[in-house]
Amino acid sequence: MTLRQGLTRLVDRGLLERQRGRGTFVREPKVVHSLSHLTGLHGELLSQGITPTARLLTRAEIPASQAVADLLEITEGDAVYWITRLRLGAGVPIAHETSYFPASLVPGLLEENLETGSIYELMGQFAARPVGARQSLEPVVARSEEAVLLDIAPGSPVMLIERIARDAQDRAVEYAKDIYRGDRSRFLAELTYKQNGGADESFRH
Repeated sequence: MTLRQGLTRLVDRGLLERQRGRGTFVREPKVVHSLSHLTGLHGELLSQGITPTARLLTRAEIPASQAVADLLEITEGDAVYWITRLRLGAGVPIAHETSYFPASLVPGLLEENLETGSIYELMGQFAARPVGARQSLEPVVARSEEAVLLDIAPGSPVMLIERIARDAQDRAVEYAKDIYRGDRSRFLAELTYKQNGGADESFRH
């Protein structure tokens, strides 16, 4: 009884997890994602001693839809690069990323190695490296296709992050929709008090 109570306390603290039909296991540590600095997942994983890798799923040049064009401040039909990747930390799926980049600002990006290193660093070669971003976070549940990629059960909790990144010239250089595993992610923000804050309309489309 004492052992069972001790295990229950460790489960409640998030140090252990129970898997039905399998037993109780040590929970893998969560990746901490800063919401105060734009470092990219590659840099965040490295800073926590985790080896980052990526699996390229989609690499294409497509015409921008009206919704994507509005967010990137370009004209509907303009060429954008569409890149989707599965991001892994120490070989474990962490996030499924979908990003759109104005092709005119990062010509040749699709020819770069998109499975190693940071796309943001690659964008620096085209003088379009992001220096700031606006993000929205929304807890959702994993759809079947996302669950397969992230190696989780359909309906598992995940975090949807939408982002518009801007470069030093204040140009919108990326629109992204990322899905992060809820069981492997923790988000940290440093906040200051602001009076009369209003609703953010940036991602309504």
